Amino acid sequence: MNFDVTDIRIMTQRLAPTADFDSSFTFYYDETTNCRKFYVKEFDFNHSFKSNKSNFILGGLVHEGSQPNIEPLFDRLQLQNNITEVKFKNIAHGQFIDCLKSQKLNCFLKYLLENDLYIHYSSINFLYWSIVDIVDSAIANSEVAMHNYLLINNRKNDLYKVAKIEIDSVI
Repeated sequence: MNFDVTDIRIMTQRLAPTADFDSSFTFYYDETTNCRKFYVKEFDFNHSFKSNKSNFILGGLVHEGSQPNIEPLFDRLQLQNNITEVKFKNIAHGQFIDCLKSQKLNCFLKYLLENDLYIHYSSINFLYWSIVDIVDSAIANSEVAMHNYLLINNRKNDLYKVAKIEIDSVI
């Protein structure tokens, strides 16, 4: 299905009037806990959604403009020559407090500050977004969608809350 996103962009700008919709950014992504497809098995889902540890996590770095030079970072971290991207395991490990003591993590964070790099992070619950997709599909060609955006989002949240309470019936 093809559709013009102009109305959605305008509506989103109205909801976030101070957000920058026109700048160019370079994003670096890493993901974890991505089950690719979320579906119903005979007595359960193929992937747990019951804890934050089961959410699909997408995060990484973002830089305004084109790709920054990251060679100095690799040099400072003294990474092996065969490493082409920095993973958390390359800069820290252990419990949270132990990670905070890591010299490599300290070096990494200083590099971010010195080079206008930012961290982006999102955590996505499969059940919630599956419900959102169903609701969005149901109203995709409806006039109601453009006029009651906030009401529809509230209904998505309400449906998710009920689905969690009545999960056995939902399955």
